[in-house]
Amino acid sequence: MTKKPISADSESSLDLIYDEIKDQMAAQREYSRALDKKAELILGSSSLIITIGAGLKAMSGISSVPGSAQATEAAGTAASTLSLAIFGLAAASYLAAMIAGFRAYMVREWRKQVGPRRLREKYLALDPAKAKYRLLVNMAKAFDKNRETIRHQKVPSLKVGLVFLLLETLFLSTALMLSAW
Repeated sequence: MTKKPISADSESSLDLIYDEIKDQMAAQREYSRALDKKAELILGSSSLIITIGAGLKAMSGISSVPGSAQATEAAGTAASTLSLAIFGLAAASYLAAMIAGFRAYMVREWRKQVGPRRLREKYLALDPAKAKYRLLVNMAKAFDKNRETIRHQKVPSLKVGLVFLLLETLFLSTALMLSAW
């Protein structure tokens, strides 16, 4: 199969394809921004939960400071010891959720279309239809690269962050219930 040369007749097709790719890339950017918002939600929620939990734990009279009267008294009961251990798991889950959230948020490897300098250097002297065709090819490659970045970096980190946020909440709730008894 031979390629049909690009001509002025194909310019309307190029315009249609250009508009479609441009719309898809805009939707992809919005999707990436929505994922960033979810990462921010993980970071904020995780911090809020651990802060509230630590405050409630401190108000419950259970302290993990060795040598304190409260720690000595609390260490005598299995529930208090278990509560402190589970609180430690909540803190570890908090750290894991924060790391995953930051990983998802910090993914900034984003392939853009051709930059202004390259457009001028490589495309200005070309026939407009050929320039638009090459630009479309580059935009399609950028779209595919960005999709892979989102799919293999942002989304998995968000899923891990959500799991650890859930674990943090469960561990903290359990630790607080045990320390209340």
